[in-house]
Amino acid sequence: FAQYHRQQPDAVLVLAGPDYGYQATAEAFIREHNLTDAVRLVGMLTGDHKLAALADADVFVLPSYSEGFSMAVLEAMASGVATLLSDRVGFADDIRAHDAGVIAGLSAAGVAAGLHRLLHDDTYRRGVGERARALVQQDYDIDRIAGRLLDHYQT
Repeated sequence: FAQYHRQQPDAVLVLAGPDYGYQATAEAFIREHNLTDAVRLVGMLTGDHKLAALADADVFVLPSYSEGFSMAVLEAMASGVATLLSDRVGFADDIRAHDAGVIAGLSAAGVAAGLHRLLHDDTYRRGVGERARALVQQDYDIDRIAGRLLDHYQT
C-alpha cells in the first residue's frame, strides 16, 4: 500500500481484523512511511459492521504469506467486492481460473500493480466482483456443498 499510495495519495487503507500481536509493528510502519492519514486500524469487525465495511470497500486485499482457505475472502467475494490476493492463498487457482480476483505475487510491487489494475479500471473491478459473487454461489455456497457431500455419501 505504501508503494501504491505514493502514486495515489488520496487512497485509504482500512486494516480490519485482529492484530495477532502486530499492532505496534503496524503502527510503527504507518508512522515511518508517513501513512497516518491514509491508514485506518479498525480492529475486528463483525455482523452489521463487517457488512457495512464490505459494502463500502472498493477492493478487499489479502496479501497473505500462507492462507489455506480464507473465510474472509469468501465473505468479500460473496458481497461482490473485487479481491486482490497473494499467490499463496489456497484457492487462488480457482479464483484465477474464473477471473474472480486478481492474484498477485507476494511483493510490494505485485500488490501495488494489482491495486492499480483494480482501482483504475471501474469496469474490470465491477466485473471481477460479479464473477466472484457468482463463483461463491456456484461452488462455495453451503447448501451446494452440503448437497454434493450428501450425493457423494449416497452413492
